[in-house]
Order: sequence, then C-alpha cells, then structure tokens
Amino acid sequence: NAHFMHQLLFYASIPLLLGHVYLAALARATRPSLRALTDGTVPLTYARAHHAKWAAEVEELAKRDG
Repeated sequence: NAHFMHQLLFYASIPLLLGHVYLAALARATRPSLRALTDGTVPLTYARAHHAKWAAEVEELAKRDG
C-alpha cells in the first residue's frame, strides 16, 4: 500500500533529519562547515584537519601569489 509506505518512509526520515540538523548546527566539530554554506569560508585549521590536500594547495597558492 502506498499509504503504508509513505508513513514508513516518513518515520524513517525523522532520525535522519534530526541527525542532519545536529551535525550541521549543534555539533561543535562541524560548525565551520555550516559557516562555509553561508559565507563560503572555513578556518584554515578546519581545512587542514578535514581537507589537508586542499588546504596545502591553497596555502601554496597564497605563498606564490604573495
């Protein structure tokens, strides 16, 4: 039944939504990624910890371009 499947998927999605909100807004470790969504920047320390290769490329470009 479509109605049963709709209810099942709705209730299954609630923990996913709550987990997503927690990770996006409440978890201290992932707050910089939320900031990246709003203003497009992240702290260099966050970039080094989570995206080391990208951070190294950005730092190298900054050194080269002065």
